[in-house]
Amino acid sequence: MIPTADRERVENEMAELGARLGRAVDVTTVVIDPSVAGPWATIAAALGRTRATDLIVPNLAHVEGIETLIRERAQLITLTGERILQRIHLRAGASE
Repeated sequence: MIPTADRERVENEMAELGARLGRAVDVTTVVIDPSVAGPWATIAAALGRTRATDLIVPNLAHVEGIETLIRERAQLITLTGERILQRIHLRAGASE
């Protein structure tokens, strides 16, 4: 979780990283609130709504346990270490 005081700075840094990597950046911040919906449901809905092909997160801890699910839908990029985890393309006939 990012402290409220740091949130704007981190969001700006993620947007700058996306632009530097040549991505068309649509700054859509997804706040995961487990009391409303689970993390994967929240992210999947945002990916569907925005049709994003990349997801930038502060670090992998923010998506721990669901990074494979995300990578089945989008490329995952971390601000910390600027890691790019390629999208996983499922084989034909594999369940999604």
